[in-house]
Amino acid sequence: MANIYFTRAIQPENNQPHFLAKALIVDATGKILVLERSSTHPLFPHGADLPGGQVEHGETPLEAVRREIEEETSLSFAPSQLSVAFEHVLPHPDGQRLSYVCYAALVDGDAPEITLSWEHSSYQWLTPDEFMQQPITPRTDYPFAAAVHYISSLRHYVQQERPELL
Repeated sequence: MANIYFTRAIQPENNQPHFLAKALIVDATGKILVLERSSTHPLFPHGADLPGGQVEHGETPLEAVRREIEEETSLSFAPSQLSVAFEHVLPHPDGQRLSYVCYAALVDGDAPEITLSWEHSSYQWLTPDEFMQQPITPRTDYPFAAAVHYISSLRHYVQQERPELL
């Protein structure tokens, strides 16, 4: 499990980080939920996205990702259903830092119906291979690009080190 270097969000000030919490939601068949940002989304309109978003003042990343998942997809997860997959701290274009943590969550049964918020226009459940084929461009959201890399790394590890799991 990755180390978590922050526990509660603080309001961004000079050189204070922006905190994001995202989720890789996987159904019982191994498909990954991918959202498409709406044309009115302020960042990367029409881009591929994972459920999640800004960690609000006084909120933990886990609290934020649970709130964001429910707001954006109508899905609900108990804290025990979410585990840290990876986290990163990156320079942000405004000179601050962007810190994000990505959780993994498994959906019981088949892929459920999703009710989207205004932030997203569509969704799809992709196989890991389809997920890894998502285009990564300079306009791709950092957490989404990192998730594609993460899934690719897991696939490579299993193929090379644990082929019996396939």
